[in-house]
Amino acid sequence: MTTTRFLNRDLARNRFDPRLVRRLEQGLEEADSLADAVVASFGSRPQHSFRAVNAWLDGETGVPDSLATMLEPIAELPDWLDGDALERGSTALWRNGILWIGLSFNCAALAAGYQSGAGVKPLTFTGELNYRSRRRMQETGRWFLAATSPGALRRHGPGFRETVRVRFMHAGVRKRILQSGEWNQEAWGVPINLTDTAYGVSGEFSTIPLAAMRDAGVHFTERDLDDIQHMWRYIGYLLGVPDDLLPYNAARAREIIAIKELTDTPADADSRQLVKALIENGFDPATVLPKSMIGIGTRPLVATLYALTRRWAGEEVADSLGLPNTSLKYLPTLLRPAVRAGEVARRWGLRDEQRLARRTRASFRELLDDARAPSTVAAEAVVQAAL
Repeated sequence: MTTTRFLNRDLARNRFDPRLVRRLEQGLEEADSLADAVVASFGSRPQHSFRAVNAWLDGETGVPDSLATMLEPIAELPDWLDGDALERGSTALWRNGILWIGLSFNCAALAAGYQSGAGVKPLTFTGELNYRSRRRMQETGRWFLAATSPGALRRHGPGFRETVRVRFMHAGVRKRILQSGEWNQEAWGVPINLTDTAYGVSGEFSTIPLAAMRDAGVHFTERDLDDIQHMWRYIGYLLGVPDDLLPYNAARAREIIAIKELTDTPADADSRQLVKALIENGFDPATVLPKSMIGIGTRPLVATLYALTRRWAGEEVADSLGLPNTSLKYLPTLLRPAVRAGEVARRWGLRDEQRLARRTRASFRELLDDARAPSTVAAEAVVQAAL
């Protein structure tokens, strides 16, 4: 079945690398065959596959040989992997402080993922973001911290384990959605397909939040951007994205996202509902406001999140998502001189990048702990919800 989801095909092929355009269109109809095969091997009880995968990830004995053989390719390192670039990418990301990490990922990255009416359909099937939005965001935050911390992507490291768990959660959700008989593959493509996952590692977790931070005055060299993208390239590899859909540098990632913006479906009612849930229910005000300020501070905080989401989405997309248009969207412009001053001090060696990165990760972890965020992705609960 050929999906009708891919728009402006001829224009995209004229404007961008036509081979990449064709591959992205093809990927809308492709799933992660390895993860799907593992989940399928457990028949009608996909939760058993998660327990077996967890045992393999934790190095436990007793994992069936047939399953271990299926899983071993995940642990194989790709030829292009550069361990030094992974470490540099982690530092280049986390050195920027919890304020801009939090705002850019909440208001730019995750909201960008909800701009496609077709792309959000798996979330609407599970109901995860509408009804458990805060917990879902906490789980994403915990995975993000694990996956991007120094050394965490090594075999048996927390980032490796959590990313592979996410991969098999996607496979379980995909199976349940397809079994529902309600999925419109012609209009939406395969649920949680390879192209949408590639969009995530090319843009929603890399290119888009970094652009938001740059808008606020944060400085990145092209090498910084390439190193961060290299880290997300390997995370994408662990999520099952094939090499020909993974960006090999920041420029290639920007091209992939430009193709997405031209060819993907526009926002719809589900997009608007999900963005609203993300902004209004996806965070706990108690984690960022003093207890005495929660009552009077929550509304201005939500208004600021709406405004920044609008700024970084762009006016046209923001209108399609129904985001309010207020003067708070100019906040990054007002803060930019102070941010740039701090960046000058860092670039002159007056602020230690490693220490800044460690401090930001510690603050991020403390926020998650204070919010009693789950320590791992609740894969079984998410899959059970996809009915």
